[in-house]
Amino acid sequence: MNRKGLIIMMVLFGLASFFGCDKGNKTKPDESRLESFSYSYSGTSRDSIYSYSLNRSENGGAEFVYETLRFQEEGEITVEADAAILDQIRQLYLKHKAYRWNGYNKSNNNVLDGSSFTLSMYFQDGGSLSIHGSNSYPDGYGAFENEVEELIRPLIEKAVEEDEKTAIESAKNKGQEEADMEEVIKLRNRVAE
Repeated sequence: MNRKGLIIMMVLFGLASFFGCDKGNKTKPDESRLESFSYSYSGTSRDSIYSYSLNRSENGGAEFVYETLRFQEEGEITVEADAAILDQIRQLYLKHKAYRWNGYNKSNNNVLDGSSFTLSMYFQDGGSLSIHGSNSYPDGYGAFENEVEELIRPLIEKAVEEDEKTAIESAKNKGQEEADMEEVIKLRNRVAE
């Protein structure tokens, strides 16, 4: 190979290294039970910033924790879930070969106002998967994300309903507190007379 060909190959290799051809660590899938799944997403609007986690609980079920800036009272809402959802997510992990994405951590700095995500999975044998992207996603990730969101959507809806109940109860309590304060003021005024 002549010098010009060698320089071209070095430049191409350098560009590939700089812009990243790596698609994550291509390890074999974890065969043990999925114990925990967490996901966070940050977009450009307040309503597009959220996170959730799904963790197996000791009672055989699972606990779903949803946090978003939309929630008025708690900031996060916890609801009970069926642990079978973790098994379904594990099946999606295998179907989409998500284990190939382990270690993915890329950013596209050319996009100024886009989105970022972090996804983590923890398995019974201590294995884990961790991926992160900022305006950058591993190949095939979109289909996996859509299918996971479809599984999680009912839990998000349940969490939102819980938040609405909490907000209504808080408003009722606040209204009662205000009514109680009015009674206290009336009593003080009577005593002062």
